[in-house]
Amino acid sequence: MIYNIICISMDIFDQKVWIENSVKRHKSKKGKSLKIALKKDAEDVKRLDKVIKWCEKKSIDVIFYNNTCNKYEISDRTIFINKKMLPGRQLHILLHECGHHLIGSKDHTERYGWGYSQTNHHIKKTLRHSSDLIDEEFEAWWRGWKLGQRLKLGIDKLLFDKTKSLALKTYFVWAAHKK
Repeated sequence: MIYNIICISMDIFDQKVWIENSVKRHKSKKGKSLKIALKKDAEDVKRLDKVIKWCEKKSIDVIFYNNTCNKYEISDRTIFINKKMLPGRQLHILLHECGHHLIGSKDHTERYGWGYSQTNHHIKKTLRHSSDLIDEEFEAWWRGWKLGQRLKLGIDKLLFDKTKSLALKTYFVWAAHKK
């Protein structure tokens, strides 16, 4: 699948840069509120680093772009993450995209063959296509959560599920408006 990516800039993950960006992002906060936000972001940046190192071991590139949709390109083993999100949200999304990798091509074609891999435009209009695609999304979130557990990241389940719910909502809206 080929995507057109419009980007202003691309970054390779650097913990120091992510912390500097966190400080800029929270500049309107003061005192205790600022300290709490910066501490949480610093913890999430360390977690991001652990997941990125896991990706490196699996020969998966992780690229952060401005204004991009988050996705895993199975063909070239690359994960794209929107760098404008907070580190915690980036972490959740990165784990989810790793979940797509963990599904693998065998499961992908056997279980979700009418989903993302489908190129037939008539099939793309079917309920089965929408169902397979949404099924894969749920599975990728579950596998991402389990990866976070295996890596002992200590992720807040409520925040992870909030990100998951917001992301899945877009698929439900998409499926409901298909003709």
